Amino acid sequence: MWRDTVRASNDGAVSVHTLRGVPVEVHERGSGAIVVFVHGEDGLLFSGPLIAGIAHGASVRSIVLPGWGDEPWPAHITGVDDLAIVLLDYLVSLPGPVVLVGVSLGAWVVAEALVRGAANVRAAVLVAPVGIKVRGRTDRDYLDLYAAPAGEIARAMHASTPVVDRTMLAAVEFDELARAQHATTRYVWKPYFHDPKLRRRLDRVLVPVSIIYGATDRFVYDADEFYTAYANAFVPPARVVRVADAAHRVDEECPRAIIDEIQRLVAEGLA
Repeated sequence: MWRDTVRASNDGAVSVHTLRGVPVEVHERGSGAIVVFVHGEDGLLFSGPLIAGIAHGASVRSIVLPGWGDEPWPAHITGVDDLAIVLLDYLVSLPGPVVLVGVSLGAWVVAEALVRGAANVRAAVLVAPVGIKVRGRTDRDYLDLYAAPAGEIARAMHASTPVVDRTMLAAVEFDELARAQHATTRYVWKPYFHDPKLRRRLDRVLVPVSIIYGATDRFVYDADEFYTAYANAFVPPARVVRVADAAHRVDEECPRAIIDEIQRLVAEGLA
């Protein structure tokens, strides 16, 4: 790994790392204990308030996964397992220990990294994680984002009116969102939003894990049952934080719950 370029932005430093031939953009903000943030389906587009909140007491490194940013998308990076390897390659460059935080698809990437033995990680926070299958072989675990009506998707993702009105995005933001949706489709389409082997591997994770989810999350078939099953796949089971006033987008609707959990980990010496 080496650092190719570094530039300043209004939200801190932005650097591009080449990780075994894969260029990866990393946004750095704040100081203190290192928190590595792995975005969800929309990239970093709507993560600003959460990242800013974490950065009040930590050094946040927000990694932009291949396919979401402006860097070239290598042809051999085709699955979430590949994204986990990219994350692992980045982690070994850090002067640990770190807290890993992933949101939705990003939480899946974090889980895949953890079962592979993520270096320098003291604890992980999975926010509305996907990536496992809980129901039967022919039963759907996740809402079909490509077939469900727009209103149903909106209710699945947000408990109330979204914090950001996506119809009012600037042109450059629409382009970023379209690129994010394309990348998401490429990574999650088949099998849909899960790795059939991941659930049985979660007992290999050796660090404390917290799962945060919204009580009205309708992206998964039954939020309480699904996330409890996810938590119980870890040994010992993951700590579960249920957020009453949020759906799947906990990071947008209630970033405070995530910030509080990270601060708890730091205070208890787990970060």
